[in-house]
Amino acid sequence: MDYVKNSPDRYTRPPATTERIALLAGEGQHNRIITNFANAILDGAPLIAPASEGVSSVELCNAMIYSGLSKQTVELPLDPALYAVELERLVKSSRYVKPAVLRGDAGDISRSFG
Repeated sequence: MDYVKNSPDRYTRPPATTERIALLAGEGQHNRIITNFANAILDGAPLIAPASEGVSSVELCNAMIYSGLSKQTVELPLDPALYAVELERLVKSSRYVKPAVLRGDAGDISRSFG
């Protein structure tokens, strides 16, 4: 990040090196899911963690957040309109101030490719 903040030319690349890291084969959950995902793409293997399961997990998390905020018991499926209203209320009442983004001349970006 320091390079980006202090570089006189925002489109040059910082110095970098590539390091190959050997990963040990393992039976950990993430390794198994990623390997399965790659096999599904390459060979058509059935997914052990389909997207619908992930969506259900996100809905459950949203329901828990909404229940905590509203101090009410909720039922699944969660009404997305109610949740959206609650999120909007949180956004409007937030005191967080985003840092200003300094914009300058775009300049020559040709050095950012290659």
